[in-house]
Amino acid sequence: MAERATELPDELLAVCFSASGKYINVALLNHTIIVLFEDSLKFYLSLYGHRLPVMALDVSDDSQMIASGSADKNVRLWSTQFGNCLKSLKAHEESVMQVRFLPGTHYLATAGRDHKLKLWDCDSYELITCLTGHATEILAMALSQDASFIVTAGSDKQIRMWKRTQDSQRHSHTLVLPLF
Repeated sequence: MAERATELPDELLAVCFSASGKYINVALLNHTIIVLFEDSLKFYLSLYGHRLPVMALDVSDDSQMIASGSADKNVRLWSTQFGNCLKSLKAHEESVMQVRFLPGTHYLATAGRDHKLKLWDCDSYELITCLTGHATEILAMALSQDASFIVTAGSDKQIRMWKRTQDSQRHSHTLVLPLF
């Protein structure tokens, strides 16, 4: 296994690969996101706009969109082509701790210190659903391979599993239901 390294201008808080594997996205303590070429670790883009540190990053499967969640309570959606901010969403009442695109979609799951799990449609920039159940902040989130389940873990020492379903009353929007 070969090793490459580069020095960053500030402490690193989150990192993720683009779906294509061509880029590495890095969130820094200074509120910025730096996009690097994977093969050389050379600079490609800087993304500016959050007022507090970025806690979480993810990239859509089609590599068209980066989602960033911040301590400023916002989720920003960025174009990967030019690095412009497509939309800033007032996502949570406290820090956004996790962001994850559902595979093959522009649906985004977000989790925050406000104890909530939210699902967003990033094409229309609309909130699909807001789910509660944790007594404290949600610190971790994972999706099953087919995204039929979302698992959240909080400082309340609980793991909650949420099942995606289709709701014909809501125009086939994806919903997430708790499993107990």
